[in-house]
Amino acid sequence: MAGVRAQIAAQPIAAATCVGLAFACNLALQGLGALLTPGPLAERLTTGLVLGNRNVGLVWSAMGAAVSPMTALFFAATQFPIYMTPRLIEMLVRRGRKEEASP
Repeated sequence: MAGVRAQIAAQPIAAATCVGLAFACNLALQGLGALLTPGPLAERLTTGLVLGNRNVGLVWSAMGAAVSPMTALFFAATQFPIYMTPRLIEMLVRRGRKEEASP
């Protein structure tokens, strides 16, 4: 992932686009996983979280150093949703539990 910092500085719009695409792809996979999994909301969201994050790590580890700078930038951007979506899901689960508990 060498050179990603320089690429972000040189192409901030492309970097922001990569972050947006990373979130969109991650959340789409999470949503699909949550929709296809039976059970309570917390279990479905947890399954979705795993599906959204798991494949990115596998692809990134298989890529090695022989990727284009833009591809490296995108896979670096995929780290944002990996670290941020668990907190978002926790907030959704708490909200869902509060709604279930209220009369």
